[in-house]
Amino acid sequence: MKPVDQTMTYRVVVDAKGWTVIRDGRDDPIWRTAEKQDALEYGRRVAVSNQPARLLVYAEDGTVESECLFGL
Repeated sequence: MKPVDQTMTYRVVVDAKGWTVIRDGRDDPIWRTAEKQDALEYGRRVAVSNQPARLLVYAEDGTVESECLFGL
């Protein structure tokens, strides 16, 4: 298990091209889709596979809608 200070943070956000999953520290999205639910499911799978991890889900207005912690 990774130390807590090496926790990966993933974000589900909307942009002009649809819903994306991004990982902090990367410029490009790791996943893009038209549906928020698809992005959320993918984000959860990635976070579970890379524990400890945090998944932040944003609303269309840019506010944080929810936070999920995995392995923390």
